[in-house]
Amino acid sequence: MNSADDIVLETRGLSVNFGGLKAVDNVDIAVRRGGITSIIGPNGAGKSTFYNLVTGAIRPTGGQVFLDGREITGTPTHKLSAMGLSRSFQITNLFPQSTVFENLRLAAHALEPWSLSLQPVGRAKRAEAKAEALVERFGLGSKATEMAGHLSHGEQRRLEIAVALACDPKILILDEPTQGMSHTDTEDASRMVRDLSKEITIVLIEHDIDIVMDLSHTVIVLAQGRKLAEGPPAAVRANKDVQTAYFGAH
Repeated sequence: MNSADDIVLETRGLSVNFGGLKAVDNVDIAVRRGGITSIIGPNGAGKSTFYNLVTGAIRPTGGQVFLDGREITGTPTHKLSAMGLSRSFQITNLFPQSTVFENLRLAAHALEPWSLSLQPVGRAKRAEAKAEALVERFGLGSKATEMAGHLSHGEQRRLEIAVALACDPKILILDEPTQGMSHTDTEDASRMVRDLSKEITIVLIEHDIDIVMDLSHTVIVLAQGRKLAEGPPAAVRANKDVQTAYFGAH
C-alpha cells in the first residue's frame, strides 16, 4: 500500500484564469517517487500552463503545489532548484557563449556551501567534480571546451538535461525534450530518460505519443485545462474519452 511518503510532487485544485479563460481548472495530480509520469494532451489542453504553474513561472489563482509534502505554490524557479525540483525548457536555455564545461560547472555551483557562494567559480571544487562527472556521463567529453552555442540541437538538449541534474534534484521535469530532434537523436534521448528514471523521479511533458506510451509508468491526460484521465499507458490509450480528445474519434 502506498503512503504519503511515496508522493514527491502533488497539486491540489491547481487553477489559473487568464481573463475569462480557465487555462488550468482544478487539477489534482500526485506523482509517486521513482519512474516516469507523463503529462499529455491535445493543443490548448493546458500542459504548458500547468508546467509553468508547478515550476513557479506563473502564480496560480487557486490551488496548491507540494514538493515532498512541503508547499511550494508560486515559489520562483531558481529557489525550487535548491529545494530539489529541477526543470528543462522546451526552448534550449543555455549560455551559448560559454563552454559545455562552464555551463555545467555554473549549474553545479549550487552544491557548494554558502560560504563559497561569492568566491570565484574556479575555487568551487565540488562543482568542478560534478561537472566533470556529468560531461562523461552524457558523452560530452570531446565537446567540453566547445561553446554550447556551437553544439548540434541534439547535443544542446542533452547538455540541458545534464545542467538540470547538476544540483542533484529529487525530481526532474522535462518539457518536450525531444522537440526538433532527428530520429536518431530522439532514440538516444529516450534511452537517456529511461536510464535516468532508475535514479530520479521524472515528469515528462511530451508531444510524441509513441515515446510517452513506451517510457511512462503513469500517464496523465489534460484536456481543456482539466484532468481527463490517469493511469498506466495501456489503460489510457484504451480510454474512449482520451481517444476522442487526443487521438481522434477513430
